[in-house]
Amino acid sequence: MVRKPALTRPRSVTYTGYLVFIVGVINGWRAWVLSQQGAYLTTFAPTLDPHARLVLSLMIMVAAAWLAAALWRKQPYTRQAIPLFLLLCALYRLTLLALWVQSPVARQGWVGEMVLYAAAILFALWSLNRRASQWYFTGQSAVSS
Repeated sequence: MVRKPALTRPRSVTYTGYLVFIVGVINGWRAWVLSQQGAYLTTFAPTLDPHARLVLSLMIMVAAAWLAAALWRKQPYTRQAIPLFLLLCALYRLTLLALWVQSPVARQGWVGEMVLYAAAILFALWSLNRRASQWYFTGQSAVSS
């Protein structure tokens, strides 16, 4: 009889790692676009300098990569850091829309974006703090003898 090996990490924790990685990729893409079009965007006299947004996107990208790697290395602090990181990302996007975006068309999607961030935060809280995931961070076996 062939025994199936135990999972190295719960799927919900893996999905949370993917989520954080995707947030980093999105902000990396945003930073790349801002670096390519920054000079062009400054001709429109934006209320927030595109270079400031570029730096913030790079910071979010680096933080997301760091948190995804820490989650992969089973660091226990990621259970609190990842939901906080997602909350800060949501607050940054909401502040950006509320204070610096001038176009009413660009402001229309804020509700949907906040719903997505709220769902991501709630999923991260659930997946990292549920009983089935706690063994992953403590190093104990998922199946008790």
